[in-house]
Amino acid sequence: MSSHPVRKLVPVVCVMALLVAFAAAGSAGAIGAVNGDCMKVSGKVTMGPVSPGECASPLGMCGRGDVTGHLKGGVFFSATEYLMSADTAATGVVFVTGDAIFNTRCGTLVTKDAITRAISGNGEYAEVITILGGTGCHAGATGRLVAGGSATADGASGSYTGEVCFP
Repeated sequence: MSSHPVRKLVPVVCVMALLVAFAAAGSAGAIGAVNGDCMKVSGKVTMGPVSPGECASPLGMCGRGDVTGHLKGGVFFSATEYLMSADTAATGVVFVTGDAIFNTRCGTLVTKDAITRAISGNGEYAEVITILGGTGCHAGATGRLVAGGSATADGASGSYTGEVCFP
């Protein structure tokens, strides 16, 4: 596996992670006073690569970005696994998992992201983001987001939708 496909994947993975994390963070801020409720969220995300010194990923794949819509703030993604399937040669699709932290005006949101990304063509991606919790107004948050878009070696953009729930 060359570093070129991986480098192209980093912005896409980060964008997806950001979308999910920000969606959860924005909704948490909006519903922080409501106990036991869930809120539907949606918006857009843009991501870019970070310098190697800022990336603690065991794969060297990290990204930082901005989220708009229901979830506003910044996000940082760190890849934990990069997988090629038996069909990657035919499909040009790889799988990436990782962790994201979303920083919002009222706290942080922690997610675990699972991404499917094309390493050829337009760099399309689809992502499922699982909300694990957070701090401040996001303490105890759960939920799931889906995100999708496209990415290049310079960055990624896409949209997210989903639900954020609070205890």
